[in-house]
Amino acid sequence: MSGAATVAAAAAVAGTAYAVYSGEKQAKQQKAALEEQKRAAAEAEKAQLAAIEQQKVATEQAAQESRNTAKRAEEATNRAMTKSPNTSAMMDRASQAGKAGSAGTMLTGAGGVDQNQLALGRNTLLGA
Repeated sequence: MSGAATVAAAAAVAGTAYAVYSGEKQAKQQKAALEEQKRAAAEAEKAQLAAIEQQKVATEQAAQESRNTAKRAEEATNRAMTKSPNTSAMMDRASQAGKAGSAGTMLTGAGGVDQNQLALGRNTLLGA
């Protein structure tokens, strides 16, 4: 083998070795980049889940505050519009009922019950 052929063969072997080395180095870099991308994606997902949880908590707090506000408003309305009995009207009704006598009730009135209505078509109360 001549010197030029030996140099060419050595250059070819060196070129091939460099290509293999370069390819392996590039594969390691790609693998590292892929791992970094996976890590970043996992962190982003974790941050997104934390944000969703935080939003849930904030929404629940806002809903609870809204319920509390509505309850306080209802209580304030109820305090402002307290009902009290109309005692004068009750006394007037009682005095009017007393004037009707003992025979008068809410069902029969002041005259009581007509005895003819109790006969049920007969002349006596016993029905004979």
